[in-house]
Amino acid sequence: MEKKTLEGLTEEQVSFQLILHSGNARSKLLQALKQYREGLEEEAFSHMKEGRRFTACT
Repeated sequence: MEKKTLEGLTEEQVSFQLILHSGNARSKLLQALKQYREGLEEEAFSHMKEGRRFTACT
């Protein structure tokens, strides 16, 4: 029987969610860095904001 954690997810599901969200955050932050280097500051800050959404604890 699988051990359940918060919100009824298994430990494996929680681990996968952590990997998924950290990858998404990394992608958004790399896009932000690229755009910032290209002088597109507004777009860069938008991507940074999106990236932070994936790292927020609720």
